[in-house]
Amino acid sequence: KDDLQILFLTVDPERDTPAQLRAYLSLFDVGVTGLTGSRKDITRTLRHFGVYAEKTGGSDYLFDHSAAVYLYRADGSFKGTIVHNEPFEYMAEKIKSIF
Repeated sequence: KDDLQILFLTVDPERDTPAQLRAYLSLFDVGVTGLTGSRKDITRTLRHFGVYAEKTGGSDYLFDHSAAVYLYRADGSFKGTIVHNEPFEYMAEKIKSIF
């Protein structure tokens, strides 16, 4: 649907610059807006949504993090989540339910 807005929030604002987010998100077939900010703002936002994110390793680090799609209706009310291993049919029904 044209009314669908997709946002992607980094868990690593130090490494995920706006240019790097733009390059990564350009690989998707749909328009996705990348969001970044200060470490403080990202940490606060992750906490608000209950997202787990932990830096692991040394200088060549990775982030272990939860991953979910958060669904909101146009009025801003929370509808639910989609997780990576859900059957496609469930995902499609959840997306349809926000319109």
